[in-house]
Amino acid sequence: MMRVLLDTNVYAKLVLDEEVQMELLGRIPSQIMVYGSEVNRHELRDLPKGLQLYDRNERILLLRVYDLLTQKEKRTYRTTPFVEMLALKYFEEYVRLKGNKGYEELRKDFVIVATASLHNLDIIVSEDKKTMFSAEARKAYEAVNQNNQIRTPQMIGYAEFKQMLRRIAP
Repeated sequence: MMRVLLDTNVYAKLVLDEEVQMELLGRIPSQIMVYGSEVNRHELRDLPKGLQLYDRNERILLLRVYDLLTQKEKRTYRTTPFVEMLALKYFEEYVRLKGNKGYEELRKDFVIVATASLHNLDIIVSEDKKTMFSAEARKAYEAVNQNNQIRTPQMIGYAEFKQMLRRIAP
């Protein structure tokens, strides 16, 4: 069983991707354990209330998909002081590696990676190549996690995640 944390941007992709909706989404709960972070849930809750998707409230639709996949609060990890400290360590290493973004811009991404790392999850799925999956950020995760004897989850994009879903036997 793969243990996966989906970044917030992946939930909209899941909802908009008709192939995933029709034939693959139902396989996720039985073959892959999807985890979330308080950061993900808060970002989804912070979506504007008036946005529509398929003639439905986008915010509510995405929160329902999140709750379905993570089984509501059961697999949503809290942001603890230790998670925040690890995220700050990532940022310090990121700056040392000449990363050019500020902490407030990166904090949520680093908290998500820290959460997945501390809970020994296998994969993080995201389309965020400019911040979360940037070369400097990846090097920072590896260095800090190695120094703390923590395994860094594999980081994949949505297309690779979709391929993984296709490989899962029905």
